[in-house]
Amino acid sequence: MKASKNFKDFEASLPIAGESGTLRGVCRGQAAHGRLKAKSGTMNRIKSYAGYIETINGQNLAFALLVNNDDLNNNELTKRMEIVFNAMANYSPESH
Repeated sequence: MKASKNFKDFEASLPIAGESGTLRGVCRGQAAHGRLKAKSGTMNRIKSYAGYIETINGQNLAFALLVNNDDLNNNELTKRMEIVFNAMANYSPESH
């Protein structure tokens, strides 16, 4: 797959987990810290992230994670989503 000529600029505009923007507090000090770049979205009982994550072996994964109609508070839901982000960051095809 050939990347768009604008991909680098687009990727640079995304917040980075544990470091900037709406992801500053997400995965701080965890496996996905600095390796997850995504756009977040939040509405009443809806939370989503879409972007890219670099795995432990340097492979880039595109993802979208959406949760709808959940009863958890925002912090609890984010903690559960961090489990998924960290699992993706630690993914290694050789171990599966």
